[in-house]
Amino acid sequence: MEKIGVCQVTSSISKKDKKKKAKDEMERMKQTEKKKRRLEKALATSAAVITELEKKKQMKREEQQRLDEEGAAIAESVALNVLGDEEWDDYPGGNSIIMPHRSE
Repeated sequence: MEKIGVCQVTSSISKKDKKKKAKDEMERMKQTEKKKRRLEKALATSAAVITELEKKKQMKREEQQRLDEEGAAIAESVALNVLGDEEWDDYPGGNSIIMPHRSE
């Protein structure tokens, strides 16, 4: 009778261990899935932030290019104006020469 009792106890412990291991494994899998979802969400957020930063950098580049072009246009205008003033200074009387208006 002792043998039967020992087998039953061993069988009972074995079933409890199997259930506990299965439960632990299931819990571990759940935790792994949660971690995976968190990491995927963080990755998506990072990608969105990077995309937004790239857009801002592109906008800054475009704005800088526009400002450079405007600056170049202003510099050209000033240079032409200065050259024009120098040409007027070549005439006697300086800037007071009145040019006749041509009607077409």
